[in-house]
Parts: sequence; structure tokens; C-alpha cells
Amino acid sequence: MKIRICGTDHRHAEVEVRELLSLSEDELPGALRQLNDLDGVREAVILSTCNRFEVVYVGDGICNGEVFKLLGTWAGLPEAQLSSHLVEYTADEAVRHLFRVSGSLESMVLGESQI
Repeated sequence: MKIRICGTDHRHAEVEVRELLSLSEDELPGALRQLNDLDGVREAVILSTCNRFEVVYVGDGICNGEVFKLLGTWAGLPEAQLSSHLVEYTADEAVRHLFRVSGSLESMVLGESQI
């Protein structure tokens, strides 16, 4: 099983793109169901703030292309247009990124308390 992260933040996408990816509280359960319905995805979580939108997922044989396509659907953008703003992390790199995000080391303002 591998952990993967796909998303964007203030360094990779302007606010207009991040706003397109944001999901309302009412939309989150359906979005998580869509993620978990993808082949190979066993667990998933969505992290969404004003400066970050990331999907963290775990599973076997996961196709990142399917996750990219789903994010494009949510944003209402063609996958090709959105993919230039997306970053992906896998395995150890994903775990390091999660620790950096949770420690507020990846925030626009170092040490912010929103995460």
C-alpha cells in the first residue's frame, strides 16, 4: 500500500484556481465517496484551506491520472489546464510533506495555526 498526495497550494496556483477547487461542507461527503470509489483507493482525506487544497489517499495500484481527472471535474477545468497547478507526492516524500504541512512549515505565514 502506498500513500499519495495530490493538490495545490499558494506556491503552485493563484487564488482563483484554489477557489475553484474548494468544496463546501455539504460537498465533502460526496467528494470523499467519489475518491473512495476510484480503483485502488482504500482511504482518503481532503485538506482544504484558503491557501491549500490537497487530497491524501492510500491504496494499491492507484492511478494518479484518475485523481487528477476527478480534481478537474470538481474545479470545472479540463485536466490539462489544472494539471499545471497540481503537485503530487508519493511514499516517503508524501509522509514528509504531511509532517511539514501539519507543522505549518509549508504555510504562507510560517507557524500559522490554521492547520
